[in-house]
Amino acid sequence: MTGYCIHLFNGDSWLNSNLLVKFRTEDKNEIAKNINSLIEAVDKNEFGKLAGYLVNSEKANEFSDFINYDVRKK
Repeated sequence: MTGYCIHLFNGDSWLNSNLLVKFRTEDKNEIAKNINSLIEAVDKNEFGKLAGYLVNSEKANEFSDFINYDVRKK
């Protein structure tokens, strides 16, 4: 898939974090809408203490198989 992708992580570094959101689209308007939505969600602390998909050095690229992921929709 070509286009745009958003990854929202919570953690100390790329290899020590929780993937909270991954969104892919070919539509630039959809990506802009989702960026604004995520800014609001972070500001409102919607992710709070949610633990997303753990990313570490052993599982660094496994989440690349996800097209869309949102810890709030588990």
